[in-house]
Amino acid sequence: MKKVIIVTNTSKAEASWRLQLTGDWSPIRNENTEVVFVSSVKGLLSYTNNSYCTDPVLFMFFHGLDFIESTISSLIELSQDPVREFPLAYATNSMTKKNHIVNANHFVTTSHFKDMRFYFDSSIVEMGPTIDFCDIATMASSVLSKAGVLCDNRSLYIDDTHLVGGKDQPTRCLLRSFPGLELKLGSGIY
Repeated sequence: MKKVIIVTNTSKAEASWRLQLTGDWSPIRNENTEVVFVSSVKGLLSYTNNSYCTDPVLFMFFHGLDFIESTISSLIELSQDPVREFPLAYATNSMTKKNHIVNANHFVTTSHFKDMRFYFDSSIVEMGPTIDFCDIATMASSVLSKAGVLCDNRSLYIDDTHLVGGKDQPTRCLLRSFPGLELKLGSGIY
């Protein structure tokens, strides 16, 4: 049975309903998929026992900035975890898998996840009747950059149906900044 882990700050019902609207972007393909909900990065690490996870992990951001800030803080802490770093000499002799990356300090940092997906709902920013697409794209960029060394593949979905402002420039910046990023917008433009 396939498993999907969802890290979110909303209810299971709302998360499930929003995933149905994403179409083929959702990692949940059929009824035989087991869905596990956790509420934080620490809960995710506890669930995976701090080991490499091949199951898709989906972060879903709703209702305000607190959950994004908490997630970014946890991702920074996780990426700087000294337990996950090994001297380069040890790494070159014993680690040859794809999920190991050499960083600038000549240490190897291992990724924790094979596939991370990020869903940004337009309800994140509650700044009045109009919300700019660029604001959501900037938040997505911050989260993606902090998750960079922790995963092998990244995917991003932005529900832009209620967002205003140009989408071309921020979208091109995201794709340029994160090569290989799978990007989908709710409006279907990308």
